[in-house]
Amino acid sequence: MYDNRDDSTRALGDVRETSDTTLRLPLALDVPAGTERYLLAEVYGMNDDHSMWDRRVGVYLRPVGETFEVVGIERESGPPDNLM
Repeated sequence: MYDNRDDSTRALGDVRETSDTTLRLPLALDVPAGTERYLLAEVYGMNDDHSMWDRRVGVYLRPVGETFEVVGIERESGPPDNLM
């Protein structure tokens, strides 16, 4: 979970590795609509042939009714650490 008031994060589950193109969100019952709290999914691509894919992508999700909507995406940039 991401708290916009103090720019802090708190894990809602364990790190998962998958090759699926979709992920189920953990239950986030303590993310009420209308607050400064959001879900933050941190996604990393991993491919031995494409080291540039190994970058963090943060996807911010806001609760809206029974679902969530994407409200922000941020990506790391620059060369991978192993190329420096």
